[in-house]
Amino acid sequence: MINSNDTGRRPHEILLEVLGDSNIPILAEFDCCHTHPMLTLPIGCEFSLDAGEGTVMLMEPPLAD
Repeated sequence: MINSNDTGRRPHEILLEVLGDSNIPILAEFDCCHTHPMLTLPIGCEFSLDAGEGTVMLMEPPLAD
């Protein structure tokens, strides 16, 4: 049951089950926003994610000129 807190499964495990064989990237266990350390990601900005290297790069300035 997806909405049960008692499944013992992590959210990304359920997501993988629901998506099946879909070939889309999934980022899991990424500490940002309301965690420690608090890495803030600006909403609406373009990012580059390299899962192999474990990097996330902001591709544009977060503030307008």
